[in-house]
Amino acid sequence: MITIVNYLLAPVESSYGTTFLISFIFCGILEYVTSIYFERKYHARWRDYSNKPMNLNGRVWIGNLVAFGLGGTIVTRILNPFFFKYINRVSTNVLVIIVFIMFIVFITDIIVSHFIMNILKVNVEQSNSDKSEEIAEKVRYLLENKSVLHRRLINAYPELIFRTNKVKERLERVKRDSEQFIKENEGRLSELNLNVKEKFFPENLKLLIDSQKDIIHIQDRLIKALINDEISENDMEKYIKEIDDKKKY
Repeated sequence: MITIVNYLLAPVESSYGTTFLISFIFCGILEYVTSIYFERKYHARWRDYSNKPMNLNGRVWIGNLVAFGLGGTIVTRILNPFFFKYINRVSTNVLVIIVFIMFIVFITDIIVSHFIMNILKVNVEQSNSDKSEEIAEKVRYLLENKSVLHRRLINAYPELIFRTNKVKERLERVKRDSEQFIKENEGRLSELNLNVKEKFFPENLKLLIDSQKDIIHIQDRLIKALINDEISENDMEKYIKEIDDKKKY
């Protein structure tokens, strides 16, 4: 798509900047639209960029868009000239065979992917859970016990998020309740926030630093005892429990 658009625009504008922008915009639109389509059809979001800087509804973010722009520029400006130079030397019959093989592979991939996605969709829609994590765990277990093609989906998207209607309703309900609570308790929350800043943080920051020092001290004692080989199994468990308790605190 990027190659064709660049070819059509070449008589008017053919700078590296234009190629970058075309790749940046077209790939961004494609990723955004694909994200919406797959979420609506399969109730799943493959990637969520909500925690990334300069993201749009968690579907695309600036880092990926810049990578798309650079990738499209490299393909169009550097790789394509070599490709077209050598592809013209290949006979038409050989090209037809190559294209036919690629077409068969492509169609096979679509069919297999469609089959796997329908399994996923059915299991997600049958789930009674309103928590994305629980649904993801069930789907992961389902796919991991099937073929390598099924497991590939889980390996490729380890942070797969499911947005069924029940999940969306729960999120909306939580959001609504939170907004209502904040609205009703705005004055009290402001006062509490001020008290926390003035009293809680300085005092508890000292406790936190003291706890970190305690952890380091206990670890040093444990390491020293292990090096000198003068520690029993019970003492080791005691040290480890102390460290875990401090970490939890």
